[in-house]
Amino acid sequence: MLTIEEMPYDEEVKKRFDRYQANIDWVNAHGASLFEKYRGKYIAVSKGVVYAGTTYGEAQRLARAEHPDDEPYIEYVPVEKMIRIYAC
Repeated sequence: MLTIEEMPYDEEVKKRFDRYQANIDWVNAHGASLFEKYRGKYIAVSKGVVYAGTTYGEAQRLARAEHPDDEPYIEYVPVEKMIRIYAC
């Protein structure tokens, strides 16, 4: 059985999502140079600053240490260039 429940609007969740979306937008604007520089690393972007680590957790920890109130966008940058197809 599946139950779907409507929850009240949560302003804090909206703020967190907006901060996360701002970091995604920054990556989309600067992605090409990032991907060339950080191949084989995890990058966490928080407030326009890139933090690179060898693991997801390391990149996340570095970003949150500097910006604990932000929601960093974290992505692995593959070593080799590859074609990505995104579909909805």
